[in-house]
Amino acid sequence: AGRSRSPFVAGLVAVCCLAVACCVATVAFLPAPCSSGHTGRRQALSALAAYAPLLSAAGPRAAVAEEEESPRLALYRGKATGLRASAEWYLFTLGDVVRKGSTLKPTDECAVGLCPEAQALARVRTALTAGGTARGGVQALAQVDLNLVLPMTQMANMDVFDPDASDDSRVQVTEFEGAVRQLADGIQRNPLDGNAALLLYAESLKKLNKFFSSANEALGVKADEDRYLPQLPLGQAELEASEYWKLERQAYDAAQDPIAQFQERNAFGSKELRQDLKRFPGATLLLR
Repeated sequence: AGRSRSPFVAGLVAVCCLAVACCVATVAFLPAPCSSGHTGRRQALSALAAYAPLLSAAGPRAAVAEEEESPRLALYRGKATGLRASAEWYLFTLGDVVRKGSTLKPTDECAVGLCPEAQALARVRTALTAGGTARGGVQALAQVDLNLVLPMTQMANMDVFDPDASDDSRVQVTEFEGAVRQLADGIQRNPLDGNAALLLYAESLKKLNKFFSSANEALGVKADEDRYLPQLPLGQAELEASEYWKLERQAYDAAQDPIAQFQERNAFGSKELRQDLKRFPGATLLLR
């Protein structure tokens, strides 16, 4: 019976010895007691700093959580995405109307401003000036205010920039508003001077680009991020020289095409799925 117990007793003794060794090692690594509370705090912080890499390696979820986007930055990202789409409206839709009216000269015969070029400039001024009275007696905002000035103002006041950059961005919003006002007033004073309107429109694009550039710089945003606000081309020649803006123009025109919109609403399956099926002859017949 004594022989049968000996392996069990030997194992038990080995476990006890291992436990004692672990306790001794733990005590050896503990900071020595001290008389000063500040010294003890410094030692504790030093020990925590020494073990920080191990804690980071053991807890990747905590590290990922720190890198997650804050709610304020997420809201800014949404505003930036909407502002980029509105900037394309200002560049393409409104810009086309400005360019249509730019061929009009004060010496041209345009009875009471009824020629197509003068009507185009009148539509531009309508988009830039406030409308009638909205509900509650408040003046309705102009289309450019809703699409551009309002989101720009909100982004400048979201406290995502440093104080100096926030102040600069608010000034830049005011400068853009002033450029838009000059364009509207210029069309009102000279409704038959299309070239003057085109120059004032280009000046407003410069002010918009200034705000975009400052916002990108303040947050260190790169061109491949969805928060990035791209520089708008100041003229048709600059647009046609840019592959990026030519592709954006094609995508914008396709999105604005009423026939394409109707087909998209009534199509079976997602657009990505239909694009993938185009690689297989006859497969698209299944989606008709």
